Amino acid sequence: MSVIRAACLALLPFWASASLAQSAPAPMNVPGVSAAGNAVLTKLWRAPDPGFRMILGQLKDISAQLQLESQRPEVDVDTIAALLKKREGLAAQSLTRQNDRTVAALKALPVEDRGPFLRAISRSIGAAPAATPAR
Repeated sequence: MSVIRAACLALLPFWASASLAQSAPAPMNVPGVSAAGNAVLTKLWRAPDPGFRMILGQLKDISAQLQLESQRPEVDVDTIAALLKKREGLAAQSLTRQNDRTVAALKALPVEDRGPFLRAISRSIGAAPAATPAR
């Protein structure tokens, strides 16, 4: 799995569900973030992002096209290459939008909530946990 795709998939729980949900998502409850910070995150999380939704739809379409191409008796390498290149560009756009929303959240959060929020995201993308002090 590519790094871009892995990062996109990891951040989806934080941002994509707001863009995909038909009704308002439940309030955020990030461990270690204050009630005020979670209220800020909930407001940001509920903000629609139609562009992001469009990108995710296009990625889904490409996956379906790749699946269809894999069923053909003869694989057209040029078609596959074009689809993969398009998917790569969309994945990069998706990651950029998610990163922009993450930075906006960090800026909007109270200073004391920025660390816990960032640690929660780091855990979701598989970053190494912070070292714990020796006892």
